[in-house]
Amino acid sequence: MEPPQTDPTYDGGTDLGRRGWTTGRILAVLGVAAMAAFWVWAFSPWVPAGHPDELDDPSFAVAAEARCAETLGMLDAMPGATDAENARQRGLQIDQSTLELALMVDDLEAIAPDPRTRDGDLVRRWLADWRIYVRDRFDYADAFYAGVDEPFTVSAVRGEQVTAPIDTFATVNGMASCATPQDV
Repeated sequence: MEPPQTDPTYDGGTDLGRRGWTTGRILAVLGVAAMAAFWVWAFSPWVPAGHPDELDDPSFAVAAEARCAETLGMLDAMPGATDAENARQRGLQIDQSTLELALMVDDLEAIAPDPRTRDGDLVRRWLADWRIYVRDRFDYADAFYAGVDEPFTVSAVRGEQVTAPIDTFATVNGMASCATPQDV
């Protein structure tokens, strides 16, 4: 019997079938370990709870909800778009309701937490968004005075309609009446 033929490329010093720690294998193991660590952390008690817009002290939210509910009641009592006989009258309706919202925002600013606190900063940014929304409404009323009857649009803030952060903040903090009204 003849001995088996050997591979001419075999150098005799390395085992081609050996499984070692290559760079790719090390990176794969580290990736799996990182994913496992993330999920352990994600379900641990060390994860911050709540929404980033949630106020630490709910006292502002309670007072704001009461003030916003009062304004919402006034808006509900005002004539609607179908009650307007012409564009000018519709512009006046929007101006009146927007003025009530502007007064509400002023009142909320007066009771806002100290702006040097986390809650105060959150409320300050929320009220700034409200002011943009109020300005958009006044601009919409001006368009009616000019005879332009187009759909109401709002400004974009941080890549989304300004109503989105206003409504999110109101929802997260239990201030349903402080979400943007659907009256225009």
